[in-house]
Amino acid sequence: MLLAWTLACGGDQGTTPSSTTADTAETDTPVEHSGTTAPVSVTCVEQPDNALRQTCGVRVHPPAPVRLSWARTDGLGAVREAVDDTEVVAHTLDVVFLAPEQAYAWTLTAPDDPDTPLATGTFTTGPLPREARVQLETLSGTSTAPYLGMSTPCTGGATAVIVETATSEVVWYQALADGPTFLEGVAFTEEHTVLGIDGDSVQEVDLAGNEVLRITPQDLGRRRVHHDVFRRDGLTYVLYQQAVALPSGSYLLDGFLVHRGREQVASWFLGDHITPSIPSPGQAIDWSHANAVWADEQGNVLFSLRGQSAVLSIDGRWGTPEGGQIRWILAAPDSELDSDLALASDLGGPADFDRQHNPWLMPDGRLTMFDNRPPPEASRIIDLRVDEVARTATIERAYTIPSDAPAGGHCDYQGSSWRTPDGRPLATCAPVRTAYEFDPDTAEVTWSAEARCDGGSVTYIPRFVPLDW
Repeated sequence: MLLAWTLACGGDQGTTPSSTTADTAETDTPVEHSGTTAPVSVTCVEQPDNALRQTCGVRVHPPAPVRLSWARTDGLGAVREAVDDTEVVAHTLDVVFLAPEQAYAWTLTAPDDPDTPLATGTFTTGPLPREARVQLETLSGTSTAPYLGMSTPCTGGATAVIVETATSEVVWYQALADGPTFLEGVAFTEEHTVLGIDGDSVQEVDLAGNEVLRITPQDLGRRRVHHDVFRRDGLTYVLYQQAVALPSGSYLLDGFLVHRGREQVASWFLGDHITPSIPSPGQAIDWSHANAVWADEQGNVLFSLRGQSAVLSIDGRWGTPEGGQIRWILAAPDSELDSDLALASDLGGPADFDRQHNPWLMPDGRLTMFDNRPPPEASRIIDLRVDEVARTATIERAYTIPSDAPAGGHCDYQGSSWRTPDGRPLATCAPVRTAYEFDPDTAEVTWSAEARCDGGSVTYIPRFVPLDW
């Protein structure tokens, strides 16, 4: 059975069905479609463990594909749909991306005739659990990103949430670990699944809440995984940390694991390539403090070291002599690491960055990252032109959080530098849970928002991730 969840396109999206009848179409008689009659029955039930998901059982005779669309009865939010294109009598459709405590109207049609209802009905969603009660308050402007994914800042569970920016409401949530732990890292994948790490394992779910993958502590060699997880072409990349003892002292160093499903494909450890030079005679120091892992289409990995204000590019041809070799290091002037790329700036002022987060390569090949800056300077997104032949990296653009923002625009830890579907830079100021969207030409803030919790205590948000799911 092939299911697809999408934003509905075509048809009269301004007409909201209001019938509560789920057995036939609005005429109470079977609707003729493509020369056949298709009496139908539809039953939608809230999933027992999630207030924002409905499971709709559909029966059609004769067997036929079906399309179910749904929308809020107050006219707010997006119209969405699920399609099952198999010719069977019984269909099960998962209805997702729903706001809490809202009435919805649904319409069943044939996929190739969305304007002719076969059945209509309504349902009402339930309340959010405490750990998912995120409120997104718009501070200025309008976002071009339909949705924002994030780990919840509300304490009480390791939960990922997705917020619809047009309504500022949570429309999806899922606990990704047992117990009241904090979700250390969350990623929203190219397969429209959600990955989360909680310190010793990795879990992946689809939008219906079904477990897709669980990489267990045993699979991970009982390493402490932390900060970030990433998916590319079926491979899962996750950061880990371990203590090492060297003649100069004790250190906490980082690496990353590469898995295909539960099977480990590769393991890369910083200590196999670089030896810290600073003495550490006492307690182990967090020398590298890795905070991001990302892979390009060729499999080369960007490995971000906050503790050294450095980004490493690592050859991803695993299983070959070149696999795992450091291709280049981009290090700030005050890093202990030597930079292979000469750092320059087209913007004037110093050519540097400090304690960066979320480096990745944009489709045009430029490197972008969140430059936290030393306090009290305002943090920023920077875009760099990297020339691997000339061995240079040049800062071309900067998008700086305004100085009148909370904390003077300085974001001391975490943060992100994603792009919206329209290509606008989106920065996360993690400690104060704020997001800033910038005009790519003027570098002016065009939208800003703050995430809060409705009841209970609140913590930071590592990254706001723009989504067009």
